Amino acid sequence: MILILFLVWIYWPDFRRGDRDEQAETEAIMRFLAESIGKFQAEFEAPPTDLDELGRPGRSGYPFTAKIPLDVWGRRFRYSASRETGEWTLRSVGPDGHPETGDDLVISGVQPTR
Repeated sequence: MILILFLVWIYWPDFRRGDRDEQAETEAIMRFLAESIGKFQAEFEAPPTDLDELGRPGRSGYPFTAKIPLDVWGRRFRYSASRETGEWTLRSVGPDGHPETGDDLVISGVQPTR
């Protein structure tokens, strides 16, 4: 029994590291999407109504992102935006797959004023 507890104590950080790595990778994807949303807002003076709008060409003739990535758990990001206020929220429901729980990852933004 003591040997089992010792092994769990030694290896437990390795088990948890996987969760942190997945969270960090998802956060990096979300920062990329947030940057694309910001570029879209700067060009069209409003956030996109949905993430698929980021595939719309900008002034350069190229889309803001060629493909909307999934989070590391293989799920689409949840996105909501208000064209009136310019506020938007990007959410990954996290590893449990359920919204509004403690493992959700969220980035919010607002349209810069001119």
